[in-house]
Amino acid sequence: MNTPDTSVVIPTRNRPDDLRRALASVARQDALPAIAEVVVIENSTNLASRDVCQGFGNLPIRWLHNDPPLPMSAWANRVFRSPQVDSEFFALLCDDDWWYPGHLGESRQALLRSPDRVAAWSQVVEYNDRLMTGFPRGHALWLVTDHRMDDLEVTVSFKEMLVANLLTTATHVSGFVGRRSAIQAVLPDVCNGNPFDIDRHLAVLLATKGVSIFLTSPTVGVRQHQHQESRTLGATLEARDWWRMTTREIIDMAKANGIDLGRELAKLAERRPGCFATLVKNAYFDGVAYVATVTELPRSVRAARRRYMVASWLKRFFTPAILRATGLRRWVDEAGGQSALA
Repeated sequence: MNTPDTSVVIPTRNRPDDLRRALASVARQDALPAIAEVVVIENSTNLASRDVCQGFGNLPIRWLHNDPPLPMSAWANRVFRSPQVDSEFFALLCDDDWWYPGHLGESRQALLRSPDRVAAWSQVVEYNDRLMTGFPRGHALWLVTDHRMDDLEVTVSFKEMLVANLLTTATHVSGFVGRRSAIQAVLPDVCNGNPFDIDRHLAVLLATKGVSIFLTSPTVGVRQHQHQESRTLGATLEARDWWRMTTREIIDMAKANGIDLGRELAKLAERRPGCFATLVKNAYFDGVAYVATVTELPRSVRAARRRYMVASWLKRFFTPAILRATGLRRWVDEAGGQSALA
């Protein structure tokens, strides 16, 4: 039986229509009785979100307003500290994303199966409104584990969490449900002023506090990052510097625990070249090149990256038919990370 033990937090910024869709997805949750509170935090001068919230009388909504609006890092701090109810679980949903009806129930049940489980991360589907397409984002949490294609739930070890997040962000905050106690334990480090990859930082820090689970069935919809603030933020030198700082922290955490991330990447490149190529494909900024400056990367990793670059070039300039005719299609698909769920 569902008991009200979950706080849902939705940060929003001058997007009332998107917020309405997000709240509607919360209201349709199979595990609706488990929601103790829904905290909506408006971070702009537009107060239309308050009227949107009033249209969902079936949800226990508490509307907050940052006046004046807070910078990203301070806003994140308030988001994680906002629940007032003494709830066991914490769920986060960005205002321009939405949950499928079973999302909260599946994540919550995954955590309830064992007290040492501190985080559940769900597969998301990324939608392009202009092209009317959607595809699984293929989070790297699945790519680096010894999963089967029919696995619905994958346990992610601490080492795998570090490998998955070394080159890219392997998690999405809208697919996150976690234990409040574990979040409180890592909060001082997560809210350290980083405005760029908080979800990546949160994932690796929580992995030090207990077991992380990845639910492979898509239960979250996200829009491709075409909203201006994300594109602008990701293009700045500040964002690159924050990404490097988190990357260096991941490498230091690995060394402190006797984990050789270079060797782990080499094993992945040999055992699952398509998975490795997908990590490289989604790497932020200088990716492998930066990691090579702060840790020892075997030649095989550098060679796998070169194969990815060649495969990307071939896919750009030659059609699939030409690649098949020349016998290169399979090699290009593997070396170029053709499938996000390789």
